Amino acid sequence: MSPPDIGAKFNKITWKENISYKFNDGLLAYETISTGFRGGGLNAVNNPFEPIPAAFGPDQLTNFEVGFKGRLLQGLLDYQVDAYFIRWDNIQVQETTPDGAFPFQGNAGTAHVKGFEYELTSRPIQYLTVNFSGSYQDATLAHGASENQYMNNPTLGRTGDSIPNVPKFQLDVGVNYTRPIYGDWDGMLAVDANYRGRVNAYFASNLEFNLPPLSSYTLVNLQAGVKSQDDRLRVYLWGKNVTNRFYVNNVVELEDDVIRYTGRPITYGISVGYSFQ
Repeated sequence: MSPPDIGAKFNKITWKENISYKFNDGLLAYETISTGFRGGGLNAVNNPFEPIPAAFGPDQLTNFEVGFKGRLLQGLLDYQVDAYFIRWDNIQVQETTPDGAFPFQGNAGTAHVKGFEYELTSRPIQYLTVNFSGSYQDATLAHGASENQYMNNPTLGRTGDSIPNVPKFQLDVGVNYTRPIYGDWDGMLAVDANYRGRVNAYFASNLEFNLPPLSSYTLVNLQAGVKSQDDRLRVYLWGKNVTNRFYVNNVVELEDDVIRYTGRPITYGISVGYSFQ
């Protein structure tokens, strides 16, 4: 597909369909078909020596999903599991110029994304809630660059390449303890850990440009505070990435040097909220 004109306009009707069936109070099955659309945009074309497209086009997807949700052990465990297949057309991805030196936003072909996800919520004792969720997904180019296109620009994705920045595995674990502490006030202490699997920043066929994969990492967050039992006033102390884990979000090769964009280090603060309703 040729890059769109910088004055192009993008629009599309999106829709969603859902059917569910409740077997009993503890089990519900459902299926969903939905569509999505994202408009195109402009690239910062400031290098006269490289053919960077002035604009990139819209992408769209169709999602097919089936799943179950319910409750077990007399309400002590809530669960939800689902499997899905996504067709993603004209996907917006980060590309580079033929020498791998300058990144820009472009459009690839068609991708197929297959996977499943789950979420478990347990209340083993009074005031304590434990959440455990995760996903597995396999995202690959079903229709990538042709042989001629790849010869002209070897940074393009080829059929069978994994989609950049889509981890196969993700896991989240959270623990929340909230209980009355004085009068109409509740105290809360929560911790959660988020795992993101290893990914490539570019298509697999681009690795000849010495762009290393992005390693997996786990981030731990904390939160503690008080709130009124009518939920009108909330005061929380919070910390993100409290282990100060070093992790990389993206890599770019520029003049034979690999530039790494790192994630946010340990961050902490205080949040105060009040509802007038």
